Amino acid sequence: MIERLMDMERSYGEPEYSKLSHQITQLRQALEQQLNQEGLADLERLSEAYIRQGNVLLSDGFAEGFWSAINLALEYYMQNHRF
Repeated sequence: MIERLMDMERSYGEPEYSKLSHQITQLRQALEQQLNQEGLADLERLSEAYIRQGNVLLSDGFAEGFWSAINLALEYYMQNHRF
């Protein structure tokens, strides 16, 4: 469904997204050089948890926006098409 609603040719969030991705990569590489095996495992778990958290927010935000758009469309239709 999301693929049908998104313009796959558009670069959402650019150029800020690319700048932040580069910054995250640099910080991660710097941390990896300072950590032992246990610290690297913790960093990996932290990264995965952060990604899962972001996905939950994206999914919920998308659903909220989708249903809001449906409700607005129905409200408009009901006001402009008398039965």
